[in-house]
Amino acid sequence: MILPGLQAVFGFQRIAVFNERFENLPAYAQVCHLAGLGFMVVTMAC
Repeated sequence: MILPGLQAVFGFQRIAVFNERFENLPAYAQVCHLAGLGFMVVTMAC
């Protein structure tokens, strides 16, 4: 039951990277978002 929730959140995070406004974010915010995306991948793998 947790895995579908993680997959949904992962999907929303992944879509945000391809959004045009993502490029307008400051560099630190982009790095934080990508780090969160990486942590989500690790969480799903565990």
